[in-house]
Amino acid sequence: MSKPRQRTGLYRTVLHEGLRDDLPHYLNQDLLLQLWPVLCKLVGRTVRTVWEDASRADSRTSFVSCCNSPPAPVSARPSARARSVSRRIS
Repeated sequence: MSKPRQRTGLYRTVLHEGLRDDLPHYLNQDLLLQLWPVLCKLVGRTVRTVWEDASRADSRTSFVSCCNSPPAPVSARPSARARSVSRRIS
């Protein structure tokens, strides 16, 4: 994956569709952090929020909340999509 658009596309796909076992196989932490300013605009709000929340909980990573979108509505129970994404990266 020498072309930046290909790498970005692969990372976007893995973030959206990947299973937990896919993450270490396809993603490089340093490259993910480098690509995050672009990726955060390409992934959906749920995926972005889950990844940014996970990075805040993990002192080894630091995603900056880079998108100027309004915060997701607060609910007592996460959506099914958020729970699904969270289970995949946990």
